[in-house]
Amino acid sequence: MYRVLSKTKHLSPEIPEGLVDMSVIHIIDDEPDIGGLIREVVEGIGLKCQTYSSAADFLDAWGRVAEHDLIILDLMMPKMDGIELMRKLVERGCPQGIILISGSDQSILHSAEVLALAQGLRILKAVAKPIHLSEFSSLILRHAEHMGEHAAKRRSATDIPAEFDAEELEQGVSMGQMVLHYQPQVQISTGRLVGVEALVRWQHPRFGLIFPDRFIPQMEQLGIIENLTREIISTAVERQRVWAREFFPFGMSVNISARDTSSLGLPDQLAVLLTTHQLDPEQLTLEITETALIREQVRSLDMLTRLRLKGVKLSIDDFGTGFSSFLQIYRAPFSELKVDRAFVSRMQNDTEAMTIVEICIQLARKLKMRTVAEGVEDEVALQVLAELGCDLAQGYHIGRPMPEQGLREWIRAQMLSTG
Repeated sequence: MYRVLSKTKHLSPEIPEGLVDMSVIHIIDDEPDIGGLIREVVEGIGLKCQTYSSAADFLDAWGRVAEHDLIILDLMMPKMDGIELMRKLVERGCPQGIILISGSDQSILHSAEVLALAQGLRILKAVAKPIHLSEFSSLILRHAEHMGEHAAKRRSATDIPAEFDAEELEQGVSMGQMVLHYQPQVQISTGRLVGVEALVRWQHPRFGLIFPDRFIPQMEQLGIIENLTREIISTAVERQRVWAREFFPFGMSVNISARDTSSLGLPDQLAVLLTTHQLDPEQLTLEITETALIREQVRSLDMLTRLRLKGVKLSIDDFGTGFSSFLQIYRAPFSELKVDRAFVSRMQNDTEAMTIVEICIQLARKLKMRTVAEGVEDEVALQVLAELGCDLAQGYHIGRPMPEQGLREWIRAQMLSTG
């Protein structure tokens, strides 16, 4: 039997209001000692818990598992192992967050995680035994909180239609319903704010705040995304100028879509905008996913090269998650590489993810590119990234995406803490 390390009597972090009544942790492990210790951790931080000694028992209770609950699943079980159970969960359309645990070889745990993600399951973490209980308690609480947020978003989005008509989408842009939230990016070596990423939301008059995955793909398909992109960049640059006067100059990152990468007029439009607001082009970074560059490669390369000639920085987003990462980074004049959260969030417990993060940072350094790590959720991850030589970090540990007033308060708090 595998030993569980770091058992502690001091597991009493503050529970977010309403979380206790909302989340149940389901533990599926055939070893009673392991299940009992994890149960002690869960109940010790004030969350409800249910244990199962077999996969069959859990499936029998499936009707009582709420969509916002968490599942802790041991891979190595008799009769029906964790891989088989995950296959059953896929068939049942499992929306729950899942934490995988296993005492098997690390490569097996990693492959199981990749398989589950490929099948559409929400794998929150893959944790190797022996388990450090103090770290595990923080993991459960953090992801339970995230699941609560996701559940709230799902509830608020229940009545949102699957598609909007073009007129309503265009009206959302023209009437100023598209708003920006901002997530801080800090220099890892100093903790100093050096930039923010602008993230669009739709403040719909009937449905409330709508996240971009519900409307951006449709706007791309309808060919009306360019108006939104111009509006986002214009708002971001205008705010950037205001904040430079109120606080100090810092960078702004804006995502552009696949269609935007073939917009040959964008470089000249940005040059005029930056001149109007008297901003240094080096303070603006456009983020492009590598998959976006696959479409109309010649036009994309034309546009991106002209942007760099005008001083605007380019960031390759979600690096390493596509099929042509090295080709794209070789072709286009990128100045920044964003290490995807899929690797950053797992690197502490996954040697393969750690290796990928390290290689991305080393590659960027060789190519004289700045590195930004996404998905930084705790101080340990920040320390690891510092040791690896990563330049910037963003994530919930630094600050969540927030409206403009929230960012102002965040900046003031940081200025007070750093003197």
